[in-house]
Parts: sequence; C-alpha cells; structure tokens
Amino acid sequence: MATKPIPVRIPDDSLDQIDSAARKLTTNRGRLLAFSVQTFTEYFEDRQVCAMPPDWRDILKSLAASQPPAKSAGSKRGK
Repeated sequence: MATKPIPVRIPDDSLDQIDSAARKLTTNRGRLLAFSVQTFTEYFEDRQVCAMPPDWRDILKSLAASQPPAKSAGSKRGK
C-alpha cells in the first residue's frame, strides 16, 4: 500500500500522550497514528456512523470480531 506524508498540527501535550502510548506499545508515533486512522475509518465505513469522541473499546472489539482468529505462536504447522 502506498503512503503519503501529511502535515498535521497536534498540541504538544497530545504529542506527549501519543509518544507515551507508542512506547508502551513498542511502536512509534507515525505507526500509532496511522493505525488509529485506519482503524477508525474501517469502523466508520462499516457503520456509517460514529460518536465523537469515538468509543475505541467498541471499535476495537467490533474489528476483532470481524477478523479471522489468530493462530497461537505455539501451534505446530502441518499437523
């Protein structure tokens, strides 16, 4: 998928929160923001409605339910 940089102004205190969350999730600011935007837009496209501010628990639960179950890391292949 092609990506394009976009200029966005975010208050310093919000950036601090984003950076803190990204560190806890072992990712970076850009990836966290891209994930958040992608997750929100997929949810919105499915439902055509979303309250503001969005209910992230509901969004993530809804998206997880629509995904195939993940294979556990300890599962053996070919059996």
